Amino acid sequence: MTRQKLEFKAALFDGRSARRRDVFVTATPREIHLRFPDGGGGSWPYPGVRLSPGTLGADEIHLERDVTELEGIRTETLEVFDPGFGETLTRVAPLGLSAQLRRRSGISWTTFAVATLALGVFFFVAWEYVVPGLARKVAQQVPVKWEEQLGEMVFHNLFPNLPPPKNPQTMKVLNQVLAPLLETVPGQPYTIRLHVHPARAVNALALPGGHIIVFQGLLTETESPEELAGILAHELQHVLRRHSTQGVIRALASQMMVALLIGDVNGVMNSVLNMAGNLQTFAFSRELESEADREGMNMYLKAGLDPEHMIHMYRKLDREEKRALYGDDGEPPPAETAGKKKGLTEYFSTHPAGTDRVAQLEKMVEEKSATAYKPLLIGVDWASVVAAGNFESPEPGGKT
Repeated sequence: MTRQKLEFKAALFDGRSARRRDVFVTATPREIHLRFPDGGGGSWPYPGVRLSPGTLGADEIHLERDVTELEGIRTETLEVFDPGFGETLTRVAPLGLSAQLRRRSGISWTTFAVATLALGVFFFVAWEYVVPGLARKVAQQVPVKWEEQLGEMVFHNLFPNLPPPKNPQTMKVLNQVLAPLLETVPGQPYTIRLHVHPARAVNALALPGGHIIVFQGLLTETESPEELAGILAHELQHVLRRHSTQGVIRALASQMMVALLIGDVNGVMNSVLNMAGNLQTFAFSRELESEADREGMNMYLKAGLDPEHMIHMYRKLDREEKRALYGDDGEPPPAETAGKKKGLTEYFSTHPAGTDRVAQLEKMVEEKSATAYKPLLIGVDWASVVAAGNFESPEPGGKT
């Protein structure tokens, strides 16, 4: 005959601190009796005992009870890591607690696996379809003043010590490149502020509320003011169509989804506070990047600029992308691995593949009727402008 175990080793947390006390527990028909190894003990009458939420598995039991004191109410927790204790409680505890234990022990691995899979599908669908649509709708309702305040905070967090160009005239000339683009949207509510960052990255970045940062590496790659205008038209669309604000809202929503999943609201709020210093917040989806390309070209054409310059700049960006992927020669890998590598890079890129972007722009231009285009900055030596604004810095930059 097997001898029934009466006393079980457990851990007690008193709710005042995180300190753990070892204790031995015994289940009786009226209460749970506690005995401490160094002497003394106590009891937990069943009417005040409940099964702790989130207790899973059949090999451990977490119980709670509230204790009222002059200072307020604290919650004690009892953890018993022995399946035998659960069996004993199920047999001797009052109906309410024992019923909870029976439901708990009755969860099968199949049920648990199905529930986990369903939760995963829910979060995937929410991330892929619900969050982007919600972010777009909410962003359209955000006041411009709020966007501008957010943009100021993000700008100063990301670029706290942005140096001025070597030649004060540089920014004046660059703003002259920006001007004809802004003239196509006279009613737009933003104050657009253009900055040059000394990083050598061939890229640019748009922030909420009107800040546009062009990295020196990209400026150096331009051969004409029209080529820079093509990039600025793209970045302006991110601002005017509130893509940057959508990025912030999307990040907030994803953080809250994590909070629902792990139950760590405090950790999520800390992450949100640090979000302003993360460039990934402003990495747009391929859909938004395509929209910025398309509407940027429409703006460029409306400004009366020759689209071949914009397309030529995008071809250079395409070559830069290939160099980043395949090395300095820009050549793709051997045929047996090219398809696999191309598929991966296109799928995970936050931008449409460079070749696809160029093709989209070329198709748009073909569909437009021929017109006379006007040059930008007649008589200005663009190479001198770029050289005058040049910085020496090895810092990496962000994403277009």
